[in-house]
Amino acid sequence: MSADWAATLHGDFYWQSQSFARIFNDRPYDKIRGYSNVNTALILTDASGWQVMGYVKNIFNKTAITGDFLNSDDTGLTTNVFLTDPRLYGVRVTKHFDGGSDDSFDLFGTANGKPQIWLTVGGDFAQLADGWQKFDPSFVSTLPAGLPSPVKAEQSPPASFDWEGKLSYQPTDSDWVLKAGVRYGRSASNRHIHKSLPEKTAALVTLPTGLANAFGLSDPVSCSAFAGLLAKFGNNSLHCPFHGAYRSFVDTHASSSEKHEILDFTLGKDVGIGLFGQGGQGTIGGGMRIAQFDTRARAELNSDPHYNFPSPLTPFTGGRALKYGHLYDDFTQEKRSFHGIGPEITWDADQQIWGNEHDGEVTIDWGMNAALLFGRQRAQIKQKLFGAEFHNLNSGTLINMYPTNPPPVSRSRRVTVPNLGGYAGLSMRYTNAKISFGYRADEFFGAMDGGQDDAKKYNRAFYGPYLNVSLGLGG
Repeated sequence: MSADWAATLHGDFYWQSQSFARIFNDRPYDKIRGYSNVNTALILTDASGWQVMGYVKNIFNKTAITGDFLNSDDTGLTTNVFLTDPRLYGVRVTKHFDGGSDDSFDLFGTANGKPQIWLTVGGDFAQLADGWQKFDPSFVSTLPAGLPSPVKAEQSPPASFDWEGKLSYQPTDSDWVLKAGVRYGRSASNRHIHKSLPEKTAALVTLPTGLANAFGLSDPVSCSAFAGLLAKFGNNSLHCPFHGAYRSFVDTHASSSEKHEILDFTLGKDVGIGLFGQGGQGTIGGGMRIAQFDTRARAELNSDPHYNFPSPLTPFTGGRALKYGHLYDDFTQEKRSFHGIGPEITWDADQQIWGNEHDGEVTIDWGMNAALLFGRQRAQIKQKLFGAEFHNLNSGTLINMYPTNPPPVSRSRRVTVPNLGGYAGLSMRYTNAKISFGYRADEFFGAMDGGQDDAKKYNRAFYGPYLNVSLGLGG
């Protein structure tokens, strides 16, 4: 890379065919499926003893069983399995004290020199877009006034805190800059909605003309009073559809989670164009962007929306055919994801507004990026619908039950996702240390399949402030 720096790009691919875990070769219990694993690393080595390595292990985040063994019978003959590690990102910085070209040791180089390597760590507070189609069972449209919609509990996490790491390398007396960065975040949300309406008054019975006066009762008369009157004459056929124990209600539990990972590898050239065309820096680069988004959602919607008491009741129905309510218990479990990779172009620039690079300075920073990602979009949905219709509240007679298990939804398709982003902020630098803060936006258009029965694209977006700390090495 230069007289003092060497770069090594390392990659390895491992493939293991199917094998057996034990000498018995008992299918299928001993059979282990074949698997593969891909790792990569970029290693920068300095003649003065510095070495910086950025690496990604298990790039495609594949989980594979590499071995297993059977436990003893006192554990129920359970099986232990060995799995590959999940995807790992890392940056390793090493300083060797015996490989320098002279006897002096300068940890961060000189204050007057220009650092060749910048290590950046920090975080973003990102607001997340919420565009997926919610689980909306048919009974929701029948809810009476006063009960909230249970669908309101189905929300994606509103925000996440993202960790960010970046490595920038620019050889001495060169305008070329090599950058590698990673951003990772995850968040979760849980919501519970519960509300019930006040208990209804007892149902009334309209008696035939003159019958109420004959028994000294008001007209209409309460069902319970009339049932008691009939019982005096040995008629116990009237069952009043209310005894003050039930009411209309909605009860919903919903949870969701998401995680996202974004990797950037670019090579750019400092064209020296600042905000005012001079005195600043501007790097135009191109490279590769990798993005992975995963969301999970789970919701259980319970309700008794039809707490009905037909009024007036007639004493000749016997109360046996009077509907009083429906009970619903509907459930959904959803998984959605996008994995993509594609070319990216970037523009990063800064303009000095105070001080100088030797004694300390403040700069305005801004940048833009655009990418076109080619990947796969997936959606998996499992739902269970249960409804029950009851008559005769006193006896609790179940008239009809209609559980439904719709076939699972599993969609997978290749998609092309445009991506646009940008940021603006300020940096404060003193010698080889820098603090940066500002606001960033990054949007992936149509990245996720947010539909229920049919595919429906929605954007995955991240908006929010960031704060980074950078350390310069060499110079």
